[in-house]
Amino acid sequence: MSRRFPTPLFLIALLALALGLAGCANEAAAVTPSLEVPAHAEQSAPTVTLEPTAELPTETPTPTDAPTEEPTPTSAPVGPSDFPPGVNPLTGLPVDDESVLARRPLIIKVSNQSDEVRPQSGLSSADHVWMYQAEGFRQTRYAAVYYSQAPEIVGSVRSARPIDVDLVEMYDALLAISGASQDMYRVLMETNWWNRVFRDDASGHFVRLPDRPNEGIDYYHTLFALPDVLWEHADERNVNGDDADLDGLLFDATPPEGGTPVEEMSIDYPEYGPRQIWRFDKESGRWLSWTEMQLDRPYEATEDVDYNTGEQLAFDNVVILWIPHFWRPDFIEVPAIDVEMIGEGEAVLLRDGLRYDVKWRRESPEHLIQLVDDAGNLVALKPGTTWFHAASTEDPFVSPPDKFVPQVTYVP
Repeated sequence: MSRRFPTPLFLIALLALALGLAGCANEAAAVTPSLEVPAHAEQSAPTVTLEPTAELPTETPTPTDAPTEEPTPTSAPVGPSDFPPGVNPLTGLPVDDESVLARRPLIIKVSNQSDEVRPQSGLSSADHVWMYQAEGFRQTRYAAVYYSQAPEIVGSVRSARPIDVDLVEMYDALLAISGASQDMYRVLMETNWWNRVFRDDASGHFVRLPDRPNEGIDYYHTLFALPDVLWEHADERNVNGDDADLDGLLFDATPPEGGTPVEEMSIDYPEYGPRQIWRFDKESGRWLSWTEMQLDRPYEATEDVDYNTGEQLAFDNVVILWIPHFWRPDFIEVPAIDVEMIGEGEAVLLRDGLRYDVKWRRESPEHLIQLVDDAGNLVALKPGTTWFHAASTEDPFVSPPDKFVPQVTYVP
Protein backbone atom coordinates (compact mmCIF):
# COMPACT_ATOMS: atom_id res chain seq x y z
CA MET A 1 0.00 0.00 0.00
CA SER A 2 1.69 3.18 -1.11
CA ARG A 3 0.93 6.56 0.38
CA ARG A 4 2.63 8.55 -2.41
CA PHE A 5 0.54 11.54 -3.43
CA PRO A 6 0.57 13.44 -6.75
CA THR A 7 2.32 16.75 -6.26
CA PRO A 8 1.05 19.79 -8.21
CA LEU A 9 3.78 22.20 -9.27
CA PHE A 10 2.33 25.06 -7.27
CA LEU A 11 2.53 22.94 -4.12
CA ILE A 12 6.18 22.09 -4.78
CA ALA A 13 6.92 25.80 -4.92
CA LEU A 14 4.85 26.41 -1.80
CA LEU A 15 6.71 23.66 0.05
CA ALA A 16 10.08 25.02 -0.97
CA LEU A 17 9.04 28.49 0.30
CA ALA A 18 7.88 27.05 3.61
CA LEU A 19 10.87 24.75 4.15
CA GLY A 20 12.70 27.25 6.29
CA LEU A 21 9.86 27.13 8.81
CA ALA A 22 10.22 23.41 9.31
CA GLY A 23 13.56 23.46 11.04
CA CYS A 24 12.74 26.22 13.53
CA ALA A 25 14.52 25.60 16.78
CA ASN A 26 11.40 26.15 18.87
CA GLU A 27 9.47 23.63 16.78
CA ALA A 28 6.35 25.67 16.26
CA ALA A 29 4.88 22.57 14.62
CA ALA A 30 3.98 21.10 18.00
CA VAL A 31 0.64 22.78 18.57
CA THR A 32 -2.70 22.00 20.09
CA PRO A 33 -5.02 20.95 17.25
CA SER A 34 -8.06 23.07 16.42
CA LEU A 35 -9.65 20.06 14.77
CA GLU A 36 -12.57 18.40 16.48
CA VAL A 37 -11.21 15.77 18.85
CA PRO A 38 -13.06 12.43 19.00
CA ALA A 39 -14.85 11.68 22.25
CA HIS A 40 -12.48 8.83 23.12
CA ALA A 41 -9.44 11.12 23.12
CA GLU A 42 -8.21 13.15 26.05
CA GLN A 43 -8.68 16.87 25.68
CA SER A 44 -5.60 18.93 25.07
CA ALA A 45 -4.45 20.85 28.13
CA PRO A 46 -1.71 23.39 28.85
CA THR A 47 1.64 21.87 29.65
CA VAL A 48 2.34 21.86 33.37
CA THR A 49 5.38 21.11 35.47
CA LEU A 50 4.94 17.72 37.12
CA GLU A 51 6.94 16.17 39.89
CA PRO A 52 8.59 12.88 38.93
CA THR A 53 7.15 9.77 40.51
CA ALA A 54 10.53 8.55 41.76
CA GLU A 55 13.87 9.98 42.74
CA LEU A 56 15.87 10.97 39.67
CA PRO A 57 19.61 11.50 39.34
CA THR A 58 20.62 15.15 39.54
CA GLU A 59 23.95 14.72 37.78
CA THR A 60 24.98 12.88 34.65
CA PRO A 61 26.42 9.52 35.76
CA THR A 62 29.99 8.75 34.87
CA PRO A 63 30.07 6.52 31.74
CA THR A 64 31.38 3.03 32.22
CA ASP A 65 33.15 0.77 29.75
CA ALA A 66 31.01 -2.28 30.41
CA PRO A 67 27.82 -2.52 28.30
CA THR A 68 24.54 -3.58 29.84
CA GLU A 69 24.34 -7.35 30.18
CA GLU A 70 21.80 -9.10 27.99
CA PRO A 71 19.99 -12.40 28.59
CA THR A 72 21.74 -15.43 27.14
CA PRO A 73 20.19 -16.28 23.75
CA THR A 74 18.94 -19.74 22.96
CA SER A 75 21.20 -21.83 20.71
CA ALA A 76 18.50 -22.73 18.18
CA PRO A 77 17.00 -20.21 15.71
CA VAL A 78 13.67 -18.69 16.76
CA GLY A 79 10.98 -17.03 14.63
CA PRO A 80 9.63 -15.70 12.43
CA SER A 81 6.45 -17.10 14.07
CA ASP A 82 5.51 -19.53 16.82
CA PHE A 83 7.96 -17.99 19.28
CA PRO A 84 8.44 -20.11 22.41
CA PRO A 85 6.54 -18.93 25.51
CA GLY A 86 8.37 -16.12 27.23
CA VAL A 87 10.51 -15.18 24.20
CA ASN A 88 10.30 -11.60 22.98
CA PRO A 89 9.54 -11.59 19.21
CA LEU A 90 11.37 -8.26 18.83
CA THR A 91 14.66 -9.53 20.29
CA GLY A 92 14.51 -13.33 20.19
CA LEU A 93 15.50 -13.35 23.87
CA PRO A 94 13.65 -14.81 26.87
CA VAL A 95 12.13 -12.36 29.34
CA ASP A 96 12.15 -12.64 33.11
CA ASP A 97 8.43 -11.87 33.37
CA GLU A 98 6.17 -13.25 30.64
CA SER A 99 3.40 -10.81 31.58
CA VAL A 100 5.27 -7.95 29.86
CA LEU A 101 4.62 -9.64 26.52
CA ALA A 102 0.88 -9.23 27.06
CA ARG A 103 1.05 -5.46 26.58
CA ARG A 104 1.46 -3.42 23.43
CA PRO A 105 4.85 -2.08 22.39
CA LEU A 106 5.29 1.58 23.28
CA ILE A 107 6.89 4.00 20.81
CA ILE A 108 8.32 7.18 22.30
CA LYS A 109 9.61 9.99 20.09
CA VAL A 110 13.02 11.21 21.28
CA SER A 111 14.91 14.32 20.23
CA ASN A 112 18.30 14.37 18.53
CA GLN A 113 18.22 18.02 17.55
CA SER A 114 21.48 19.22 19.07
CA ASP A 115 24.04 18.75 21.81
CA GLU A 116 21.59 20.48 24.12
CA VAL A 117 19.52 17.28 24.39
CA ARG A 118 22.44 14.89 24.71
CA PRO A 119 22.86 12.49 26.39
CA GLN A 120 19.32 11.25 25.88
CA SER A 121 17.53 9.23 28.55
CA GLY A 122 16.42 5.63 28.07
CA LEU A 123 17.57 4.65 24.58
CA SER A 124 19.63 1.71 25.86
CA SER A 125 16.48 0.07 27.26
CA ALA A 126 14.65 0.00 23.92
CA ASP A 127 14.21 -3.25 22.00
CA HIS A 128 14.38 -1.29 18.73
CA VAL A 129 15.41 2.28 17.94
CA TRP A 130 14.58 3.99 14.64
CA MET A 131 16.71 6.91 13.51
CA TYR A 132 15.22 8.88 10.64
CA GLN A 133 15.59 12.13 8.74
CA ALA A 134 13.13 14.86 9.67
CA GLU A 135 11.84 17.78 7.63
CA GLY A 136 14.26 19.30 5.19
CA PHE A 137 16.64 16.40 5.87
CA ARG A 138 18.29 18.87 8.24
CA GLN A 139 17.56 16.99 11.45
CA THR A 140 17.35 13.43 12.65
CA ARG A 141 15.03 12.06 15.31
CA TYR A 142 14.55 8.82 17.19
CA ALA A 143 11.54 6.56 17.66
CA ALA A 144 12.36 4.21 20.55
CA VAL A 145 10.33 1.00 20.78
CA TYR A 146 9.83 -0.45 24.28
CA TYR A 147 8.27 -3.84 24.90
CA SER A 148 10.18 -6.33 27.06
CA GLN A 149 11.62 -3.66 29.34
CA ALA A 150 11.49 0.06 29.91
CA PRO A 151 13.37 2.63 31.98
CA GLU A 152 11.72 4.95 34.43
CA ILE A 153 12.30 8.01 32.24
CA VAL A 154 12.61 8.46 28.45
CA GLY A 155 13.36 11.64 26.56
CA SER A 156 13.44 14.35 25.78
CA VAL A 157 10.17 13.73 23.95
CA ARG A 158 9.38 15.43 20.64
CA SER A 159 6.57 15.65 18.12
CA ALA A 160 5.01 13.25 15.62
CA ARG A 161 6.04 12.82 11.99
CA PRO A 162 4.46 10.87 9.08
CA ILE A 163 6.83 7.91 9.53
CA ASP A 164 5.13 7.28 12.87
CA VAL A 165 2.04 6.01 11.05
CA ASP A 166 4.13 3.19 9.56
CA LEU A 167 5.80 2.43 12.88
CA VAL A 168 2.62 2.33 14.96
CA GLU A 169 0.92 0.05 12.44
CA MET A 170 4.03 -2.11 12.13
CA TYR A 171 4.28 -2.73 15.87
CA ASP A 172 0.57 -2.46 16.81
CA ALA A 173 1.96 0.09 19.21
CA LEU A 174 1.08 2.90 21.56
CA LEU A 175 2.59 6.28 20.59
CA ALA A 176 3.90 8.95 22.98
CA ILE A 177 4.58 12.41 21.49
CA SER A 178 5.01 16.00 22.61
CA GLY A 179 2.54 17.23 20.01
CA ALA A 180 2.21 17.63 16.25
CA SER A 181 1.40 20.08 13.50
CA GLN A 182 -2.24 20.60 12.54
CA ASP A 183 -1.74 18.45 9.42
CA MET A 184 -0.07 15.68 11.42
CA TYR A 185 -2.90 15.73 13.98
CA ARG A 186 -5.35 15.38 11.11
CA VAL A 187 -3.52 12.28 9.87
CA LEU A 188 -3.39 10.75 13.36
CA MET A 189 -7.08 11.41 14.01
CA GLU A 190 -8.02 9.68 10.76
CA THR A 191 -6.40 6.40 11.89
CA ASN A 192 -8.26 3.66 13.73
CA TRP A 193 -5.73 3.87 16.57
CA TRP A 194 -6.00 7.55 17.52
CA ASN A 195 -6.98 6.50 21.05
CA ARG A 196 -3.51 4.89 21.39
CA VAL A 197 -1.77 8.27 20.98
CA PHE A 198 -0.58 9.97 24.16
CA ARG A 199 0.52 13.59 23.98
CA ASP A 200 1.81 16.26 26.31
CA ASP A 201 -0.97 17.22 28.71
CA ALA A 202 -1.75 17.34 32.42
CA SER A 203 -2.70 13.67 32.85
CA GLY A 204 0.59 12.61 34.43
CA HIS A 205 2.25 10.32 31.89
CA PHE A 206 4.85 13.00 31.10
CA VAL A 207 7.04 15.08 33.38
CA ARG A 208 9.00 18.32 32.93
CA LEU A 209 12.68 18.06 33.92
CA PRO A 210 14.16 21.50 33.20
CA ASP A 211 17.76 20.58 34.10
CA ARG A 212 18.05 17.23 32.32
CA PRO A 213 20.42 16.53 30.73
CA ASN A 214 21.81 20.08 30.96
CA GLU A 215 20.97 23.15 32.97
CA GLY A 216 19.27 26.03 31.21
CA ILE A 217 17.97 24.07 28.22
CA ASP A 218 15.06 25.41 26.18
CA TYR A 219 11.61 24.58 27.49
CA TYR A 220 10.65 22.44 24.51
CA HIS A 221 13.54 20.08 25.36
CA THR A 222 12.31 19.44 28.91
CA LEU A 223 9.48 16.95 28.33
CA PHE A 224 10.11 13.34 29.39
CA ALA A 225 7.89 10.25 29.25
CA LEU A 226 7.12 7.80 32.06
CA PRO A 227 6.71 4.43 30.28
CA ASP A 228 5.11 2.50 33.16
CA VAL A 229 2.57 5.27 33.65
CA LEU A 230 1.82 5.31 29.93
CA TRP A 231 1.09 1.58 29.97
CA GLU A 232 -1.16 2.09 33.02
CA HIS A 233 -3.09 4.81 31.20
CA ALA A 234 -3.36 2.54 28.17
CA ASP A 235 -4.95 -0.04 30.48
CA GLU A 236 -7.42 2.60 31.64
CA ARG A 237 -8.32 3.33 28.01
CA ASN A 238 -8.65 -0.40 27.29
CA VAL A 239 -6.11 -0.15 24.46
CA ASN A 240 -3.27 -2.14 26.03
CA GLY A 241 -4.39 -5.67 25.15
CA ASP A 242 -2.29 -8.63 24.02
CA ASP A 243 -3.56 -8.59 20.44
CA ALA A 244 -0.39 -7.09 18.94
CA ASP A 245 0.87 -9.30 16.09
CA LEU A 246 4.66 -9.13 16.24
CA ASP A 247 5.58 -12.14 14.12
CA GLY A 248 8.03 -11.70 11.28
CA LEU A 249 11.61 -11.55 12.55
CA LEU A 250 14.10 -14.43 12.55
CA PHE A 251 16.86 -14.71 15.16
CA ASP A 252 19.89 -16.98 15.28
CA ALA A 253 22.92 -16.74 17.57
CA THR A 254 25.03 -18.25 14.77
CA PRO A 255 25.90 -15.63 12.13
CA PRO A 256 24.74 -16.35 8.57
CA GLU A 257 27.34 -17.36 6.03
CA GLY A 258 28.76 -14.84 3.60
CA GLY A 259 29.37 -11.92 5.94
CA THR A 260 32.20 -9.45 5.32
CA PRO A 261 34.30 -8.49 8.37
CA VAL A 262 33.90 -4.83 9.36
CA GLU A 263 35.04 -3.02 12.48
CA GLU A 264 33.37 0.35 11.95
CA MET A 265 30.50 1.91 10.04
CA SER A 266 29.68 5.61 9.86
CA ILE A 267 26.51 7.09 8.41
CA ASP A 268 26.77 10.78 7.61
CA TYR A 269 23.44 12.58 7.45
CA PRO A 270 23.83 15.62 5.18
CA GLU A 271 23.30 19.32 5.86
CA TYR A 272 23.00 19.85 9.62
CA GLY A 273 22.42 16.25 10.54
CA PRO A 274 24.77 14.19 12.68
CA ARG A 275 27.37 11.66 11.64
CA GLN A 276 26.82 8.48 13.64
CA ILE A 277 29.64 5.97 14.06
CA TRP A 278 29.24 2.32 15.07
CA ARG A 279 32.31 0.39 16.22
CA PHE A 280 32.27 -3.32 16.94
CA ASP A 281 33.35 -4.31 20.42
CA LYS A 282 34.79 -7.83 20.29
CA GLU A 283 34.60 -8.35 24.04
CA SER A 284 30.86 -7.77 24.29
CA GLY A 285 30.01 -8.76 20.71
CA ARG A 286 27.95 -5.58 20.33
CA TRP A 287 28.10 -2.35 18.32
CA LEU A 288 29.00 0.78 20.31
CA SER A 289 27.73 4.21 19.24
CA TRP A 290 29.52 7.55 18.75
CA THR A 291 28.10 10.77 17.25
CA GLU A 292 29.52 13.87 15.61
CA MET A 293 27.00 16.69 15.88
CA GLN A 294 28.26 18.65 12.91
CA LEU A 295 26.36 21.86 13.62
CA ASP A 296 27.47 22.25 17.22
CA ARG A 297 30.82 20.48 17.41
CA PRO A 298 32.31 19.70 13.98
CA TYR A 299 34.50 16.67 13.50
CA GLU A 300 34.57 15.64 17.16
CA ALA A 301 33.03 12.24 17.83
CA THR A 302 31.78 11.61 21.34
CA GLU A 303 30.43 8.47 22.94
CA ASP A 304 26.64 8.17 22.95
CA VAL A 305 25.73 7.64 26.58
CA ASP A 306 22.39 6.85 28.15
CA TYR A 307 21.80 9.47 30.84
CA ASN A 308 19.86 6.93 32.91
CA THR A 309 22.73 4.46 33.20
CA GLY A 310 25.89 6.36 32.37
CA GLU A 311 26.80 3.57 29.92
CA GLN A 312 27.58 3.86 26.22
CA LEU A 313 24.82 2.83 23.85
CA ALA A 314 25.40 -0.73 22.63
CA PHE A 315 23.20 -2.70 20.21
CA ASP A 316 23.45 -6.23 18.85
CA ASN A 317 22.28 -5.38 15.33
CA VAL A 318 22.60 -2.23 13.25
CA VAL A 319 20.44 -2.06 10.10
CA ILE A 320 20.45 0.51 7.30
CA LEU A 321 17.22 0.59 5.30
CA TRP A 322 17.35 2.52 2.02
CA ILE A 323 13.81 3.83 1.72
CA PRO A 324 12.26 6.29 -0.77
CA HIS A 325 11.34 9.60 0.90
CA PHE A 326 8.88 12.16 -0.47
CA TRP A 327 7.23 15.43 0.47
CA ARG A 328 3.62 15.30 1.67
CA PRO A 329 1.74 17.78 -0.56
CA ASP A 330 -1.25 17.72 1.81
CA PHE A 331 0.87 19.18 4.61
CA ILE A 332 0.31 22.88 4.01
CA GLU A 333 1.02 24.45 7.39
CA VAL A 334 4.49 22.94 7.83
CA PRO A 335 6.20 20.80 5.14
CA ALA A 336 6.77 17.19 6.10
CA ILE A 337 8.57 14.17 4.70
CA ASP A 338 7.00 10.73 4.41
CA VAL A 339 8.44 7.35 3.47
CA GLU A 340 7.52 4.49 1.12
CA MET A 341 7.97 1.68 3.62
CA ILE A 342 5.84 -0.98 1.96
CA GLY A 343 7.43 -3.14 -0.73
CA GLU A 344 11.14 -3.83 -0.75
CA GLY A 345 14.50 -2.13 -1.07
CA GLU A 346 18.21 -2.36 -0.38
CA ALA A 347 19.48 -2.83 3.17
CA VAL A 348 22.63 -3.56 5.18
CA LEU A 349 22.83 -5.68 8.33
CA LEU A 350 25.71 -5.39 10.79
CA ARG A 351 26.03 -8.15 13.41
CA ASP A 352 28.90 -10.02 15.07
CA GLY A 353 31.48 -7.79 13.39
CA LEU A 354 30.13 -8.75 9.96
CA ARG A 355 28.38 -6.88 7.19
CA TYR A 356 25.61 -8.37 5.05
CA ASP A 357 24.21 -6.65 1.95
CA VAL A 358 20.57 -7.72 2.02
CA LYS A 359 17.10 -6.46 1.13
CA TRP A 360 14.25 -5.23 3.28
CA ARG A 361 10.70 -6.44 2.72
CA ARG A 362 7.36 -5.33 4.15
CA GLU A 363 4.23 -6.78 2.62
CA SER A 364 1.50 -4.67 4.27
CA PRO A 365 1.04 -2.00 6.96
CA GLU A 366 0.55 -4.52 9.76
CA HIS A 367 3.77 -6.44 8.99
CA LEU A 368 7.19 -5.87 10.53
CA ILE A 369 10.04 -5.11 8.15
CA GLN A 370 12.02 -8.25 7.38
CA LEU A 371 15.54 -8.74 6.03
CA VAL A 372 15.88 -11.20 3.14
CA ASP A 373 18.56 -12.38 0.74
CA ASP A 374 18.37 -12.21 -3.07
CA ALA A 375 16.34 -15.44 -3.12
CA GLY A 376 13.78 -14.05 -0.67
CA ASN A 377 14.96 -16.15 2.28
CA LEU A 378 14.90 -14.54 5.70
CA VAL A 379 18.24 -13.32 7.07
CA ALA A 380 18.59 -13.82 10.81
CA LEU A 381 19.26 -11.05 13.27
CA LYS A 382 21.47 -11.69 16.26
CA PRO A 383 19.27 -12.24 19.34
CA GLY A 384 19.19 -8.89 21.09
CA THR A 385 18.45 -5.25 20.38
CA THR A 386 18.39 -3.59 16.94
CA TRP A 387 19.07 -0.04 15.76
CA PHE A 388 17.43 0.91 12.43
CA HIS A 389 18.63 3.74 10.19
CA ALA A 390 15.86 4.84 7.80
CA ALA A 391 17.95 6.43 5.05
CA SER A 392 16.69 8.32 2.03
CA THR A 393 17.39 6.98 -1.45
CA GLU A 394 16.93 10.44 -3.00
CA ASP A 395 15.10 13.74 -2.78
CA PRO A 396 13.13 14.10 -6.05
CA PHE A 397 12.80 17.90 -5.73
CA VAL A 398 16.49 18.70 -5.49
CA SER A 399 19.18 18.59 -8.17
CA PRO A 400 21.32 16.55 -8.03
CA PRO A 401 18.77 14.09 -6.64
CA ASP A 402 21.22 12.41 -4.27
CA LYS A 403 22.14 15.62 -2.44
CA PHE A 404 20.38 14.51 0.74
CA VAL A 405 21.28 10.82 0.65
CA PRO A 406 23.30 9.80 3.73
CA GLN A 407 26.88 8.75 3.01
CA VAL A 408 27.96 5.43 4.50
CA THR A 409 31.57 4.40 5.12
CA TYR A 410 32.86 1.02 6.29
CA VAL A 411 36.19 0.27 7.94
CA PRO A 412 37.22 -3.40 7.54
